[in-house]
Formats: sequence, structure tokens, C-alpha cells
Amino acid sequence: MVGADAGLSASLENIQEYIFDVACVQCHNELNPSGGLDLSSAQVSYDNLVDVSAANAVAGENGWMRVKPGDAELSFLIRKLAPGLGEGAPMPLGNQQITPFYVDLMKNWIASGAQR
Repeated sequence: MVGADAGLSASLENIQEYIFDVACVQCHNELNPSGGLDLSSAQVSYDNLVDVSAANAVAGENGWMRVKPGDAELSFLIRKLAPGLGEGAPMPLGNQQITPFYVDLMKNWIASGAQR
């Protein structure tokens, strides 16, 4: 991952560039949307994440959305990235883990309403 930059704003554009493009699109792309999740661009990521039910059975039973605007703790994306919180294997598989700085960046974006 790119070194933590305290100047990054919690925006979808930064999350796409510094997280999804670096650690996620290898498996979550247009040609191979693992888990039905395509993160190939900011627009596509937004459409596939925000207010979309998570495909995971346990997430579905709990009513978790992939991203629930305003509530990072009920957003399955955070549960998959933060070790010990999630259902199934933590993401990204086979890659280095996303640093706490970037997990917090995503939490802040979600808490702020997960704007486009």
C-alpha cells in the first residue's frame, strides 16, 4: 500500500486510487467480479457498494449492506477488511493487508455518508 498520507481526504476518489486500485481490482474487476463485486472504477465501485446488500449469507441474515452510508460498523466492506470483525476470510486474499490508516479512511468516508 502507498504510505499513509495524513493529507488524504476521505473521498471515494482517494479510496479508489489508494485502496481499490492497489489491493482489490485484481479479483474484483469487470471480467472477474469475485463475489459479484466489481471495483474497477470509482463510479462502478459506488454502484456496487453503496446501499447494496452483501452477497454473504451471514451478512444477509444480519441485514448488512456492502456499504451503509453513515454507519461503518454495519457496512460489510469494513467487516471484510478489519481482522476479527468479518465473516469468512479477511480481504484482500493473498495480498498485504490494508493498513489501519486506509481502513479508517474508508470508515470516515462511510460515516460521512459515503458520497459519490
